[in-house]
Amino acid sequence: MNDTEPSDAQGRGARKLTWLAANSGKMLILALIYGAMNLLSFVSLQRIDAAAFTVCAQLKILTTAFFSVVVLGRKLTWTKWRALLLIVAASILVSTPSLGVGSCDETAGGGGEASDSNFFDTLVGFGAVLLEVVLSGFASIYFEKVPLPAYQCLGCSVPRFAPRG
Repeated sequence: MNDTEPSDAQGRGARKLTWLAANSGKMLILALIYGAMNLLSFVSLQRIDAAAFTVCAQLKILTTAFFSVVVLGRKLTWTKWRALLLIVAASILVSTPSLGVGSCDETAGGGGEASDSNFFDTLVGFGAVLLEVVLSGFASIYFEKVPLPAYQCLGCSVPRFAPRG
């Protein structure tokens, strides 16, 4: 199917499902990315606190800007890059106390395996949220890069105008 063919999404039942399956490949990639992002959110929230998760999730701005430059070829001024880097620095400064590394309770008791396990869980949690952030930035740019044709309006009546002349 190409962009000039009319939509056959107006069918019923199996015919409509067949059409949707055949023509939704572009959106399948986004659905898989968003599904993976949801799973990564659960993994990270089990291992880090919600405040650290929220702060790290704000890094989506930076990854979206990065993919905008790399994939879409957009140019960002140095002022905009500096502003983005300040956002990253602020996020790091805010999330650092939530790591709990080097607190008096952990170091005084000799921690051993328990502190290593906590550190590993924290590391996995931050890794999961950072992977989610990268996927989110990519998904935003992918959605902009791969537009759907105007005729793919599902369940709505798109008026078709005949050219005059």
